[in-house]
Amino acid sequence: MKTALAKITKKIIIALLFPAITQAAECVQVFYDRGPSDYWIGHANAVFMQNLLGHFPHLQQIVEPIENYKKGDLNRCKASVYIGTHFQAAIPEDFHTDYMETTKNVAWLGYGIWRKPELLQKVFNCRYDKLTTLDTTRLDQSAKPTYFKWIDYKGERFKKFGEWSVTTPRFFHAPFEMSAVSPLDLVNSQTQILAVAEHNGTGERLPYILRNQNHFYVADSVFSYMHEADRYLIFSDLIFDILNEQPRHKKKYAVMRIEDVHPMIKNQTLEVISSTLKKLQVPINISIIPFYYDSLKYDDRPAKESFMPASQRPNFVAWIKDLQAHDATFIWHGVTHQYSKIKNPHTGASGDDFEFWNARTNRAIGEDSAKYVIDRMFIGAKELSKVSIHPYIWITPHYQASALDNIVFSHVVPWSMGRMIYQNVHLKSALPSHSKSTWYTDADLAKQKARLAKLSAISLETTSPWSGQLFPYEIYGDVYGQRVLPENLGNVQPKKNDQVVYPRTADEIIADAKRNLVLRDVWASYFYHPFLFEVPETLRPEHLPAGTAIRTQADFDGDTREMERVVVELKKMGYEFINIEDFARQNVDVLRPEPKVNWGNMNQ
Repeated sequence: MKTALAKITKKIIIALLFPAITQAAECVQVFYDRGPSDYWIGHANAVFMQNLLGHFPHLQQIVEPIENYKKGDLNRCKASVYIGTHFQAAIPEDFHTDYMETTKNVAWLGYGIWRKPELLQKVFNCRYDKLTTLDTTRLDQSAKPTYFKWIDYKGERFKKFGEWSVTTPRFFHAPFEMSAVSPLDLVNSQTQILAVAEHNGTGERLPYILRNQNHFYVADSVFSYMHEADRYLIFSDLIFDILNEQPRHKKKYAVMRIEDVHPMIKNQTLEVISSTLKKLQVPINISIIPFYYDSLKYDDRPAKESFMPASQRPNFVAWIKDLQAHDATFIWHGVTHQYSKIKNPHTGASGDDFEFWNARTNRAIGEDSAKYVIDRMFIGAKELSKVSIHPYIWITPHYQASALDNIVFSHVVPWSMGRMIYQNVHLKSALPSHSKSTWYTDADLAKQKARLAKLSAISLETTSPWSGQLFPYEIYGDVYGQRVLPENLGNVQPKKNDQVVYPRTADEIIADAKRNLVLRDVWASYFYHPFLFEVPETLRPEHLPAGTAIRTQADFDGDTREMERVVVELKKMGYEFINIEDFARQNVDVLRPEPKVNWGNMNQ
C-alpha cells in the first residue's frame, strides 16, 4: 500500500512540476484549397484564419490542404474549419462524410458545398439553390451594382465592401458571390440562422450563417475585402462558438493615438494636440518618428531643417517631456517614415512615404535584409533613447513591409500595432524561437550579435501578392510571430487627398464602434493625424486684417470638438480607454505554439 501511495504521490508531483510534459496543447485544424499551381488565394485565406486564431494562444494550429484529408481527421482536434475558396477544389468524400457525422465542432466557410447537396439537407435541413451574382441592371442610389450587401447579426447591421475600381474603369470591387440556401423546415429542426444577408437592390433575404449544434456553415469566404464594418467581424465573434472558447476579458478596450508625429511638426499644432489630449482625460498615445527627413526638399524649410533628429529640436523635446509627465505612451513608428531620396510614392518626406516597402514597384526595397532592418532600427532606437523614450510597441510605416521585415520586427520589438500586410511564404530555413534577449532593449553587445546572426540566417520566398488584415482584438502571434494590438476603426479623414481614396468621418468611427459592440473581446482603436489640427497660415491672427474675428481651431476639418465627441460617445457605449503600454507589458509573455502547417509541396 505504501509503495502504491508513493507512486501516486510521485505522479502528482511530476504533473505539477512538468505540466507541458503530461498535457498536450489543445488543437484546432484549418483546411484550405490548394488549387492549381498558380492559385494562392486558398493559402492566403488559411493565413488569415491562422492570424485570427492567434487570439487563442493556448491552441495548437494545424493547417492542411483539404485534398490531404483522411477519414477521421476531424476528430483529432476540439474544432476544425474548412475554407472553401476554389470552385473546383478536390474535396475528399471522407471529409463530406465526417463533416456530417463528427461530434467535434466543425465549420465550413464559403464554396463547394453544392458538390454534396444532401450535406446541407442532412445537417441543416436546407437546400442549396445557387451562387449569387452581381446585379448590374438594378443600381442603388449611388448608381452602383447591387448584391447581398447587408448582413444582420445580433441586432446590428454589417456590410460587404462595394466600390468602383480607382485604376480599372467600370470594374466593381465587391465580394458578391455567396451560397444561396433555403430552409426546408425550421420548425422541426435544430438549425439556427445566426446571421441573415439582405440584397440592397431587391430586399431579398437569405440565411448567411447556419448552426446546428456542433456544425456551422458560413455562406461565403469572410476574408475578402475586409473593412471596419465588414461581415468578417461577425466571423471574428462566431469563432468563439466554433472553438467553444470564453472571452479573454470582460472590458471593452478603447485606444486613440496621434499618428506620424515627427520633430518638425509645427509648435502650434503640438500645443493643440497636447492641450486637447489632456482635456479629454484619456491615456495619451503618440506614434513617434525619431528623425524627420525631407529628402527632396518638398516642404518650404531652411536647408538645415531638411534633416532633423528628435533630440536636436528643443521645442519638440520639451513637448515630449511634458507628455511624459502625463504618463504618455510613445509608440515607435519607423525611423524616418520615408525611403531614400525618392518619392515613395508621394513626397519623399517623413510621414508621407513608405519606409520598408517600394510603393512604386509594389515589392520589397532593394536593400531588404535582416541586417538592413536591424541596423536601421538600432539607429532609431538610439535616437529615441536620447529623449528618454524606450518604446515597447512598433507600428510599421503605412503598415507595409516585406514578410522578412515583419519576422524581424517580431523579434526586435515586443508588440506591433495596427493593420498587417501578409504574403504567402515558403520558408527555406527554420525561424529562430522568440526570446526577450532578441529585443532592441537588451543592450548587451554579445546578445545583439547573436540576434543579428539568428535573423540573418532566415531564408524565405514569397509566393503571392500581398493582402491586408485588420483585427477586432489582440493577437498573441500571427504567422510572422508578431503580437498585434488592434487598430480596427481606422482614422478620421474627412477629405480625399493623394493618399486617401475613401474619406472617413467621426460619425463613421462612432457607428462602427457601436456595431462592433456585439463582438466578444472587442476593441475601439483609431487614430488622428496632426495635420487635421493645423490652422491655415492665411487664417492665423498675424495674417488677418485688423479687426477681423480670430478663427479658432474648431473651424477646421478634424477639429478638436470632433475628437472630443468621439471619446464621449465611445465612453457612453461602455468602452474604457486604457494605457496601451500597460496592457502590452502585462500580456507580453503570452505567445501561441508554433503552428504545424503544410502548404502542399512546400512544407513549413
